[in-house]
Amino acid sequence: MFTKPQNSVYFTEINRFEDKNTTRQVRTEAKTVGEFLEEQNVALSAHDSLNHDINTPLGNKMKVVVTRGRAFTIQTGEAIVLCSTTQETLGDAMLQAGFYPQENDIVSHDLKEVVTDGLAVSVTSVTNENVQITEAIENTTEYVDDAALEQGKTKIIQEGFLGECQVTVN
Repeated sequence: MFTKPQNSVYFTEINRFEDKNTTRQVRTEAKTVGEFLEEQNVALSAHDSLNHDINTPLGNKMKVVVTRGRAFTIQTGEAIVLCSTTQETLGDAMLQAGFYPQENDIVSHDLKEVVTDGLAVSVTSVTNENVQITEAIENTTEYVDDAALEQGKTKIIQEGFLGECQVTVN
């Protein structure tokens, strides 16, 4: 009697957003990862990740892992970028998408917030730069009593001048 060759595959589905992580061992006659997923009725969205290409041949005791993802957008200035993530928190999702908020940047949501499908995040970049300005310093008048001068008369001992001061502001 002739039997079709079967592989034993370890299939894991990870969904960090719903705190689900399941692994099961499956016997299959599928020849590729794509055929296996189809056989198991596993649909992938554009935001999910798969640890193998769908055309990869299946091997015995192979591990196939699907990590469920979500879509979110990041707006910086005029640019709006559609991102996909398999990370649970916004901070990790932004890092996965290649966005690295700086210390002074203003992010519209808490970076510890769980990513929801379609979440729209805005990031306002805040930069600090030192600016030097010149401020005028007025000359001052100093009066000194002098008994040798007639009462009500003044005498200039040293002519004053306007000064300036460099001030650095942040």
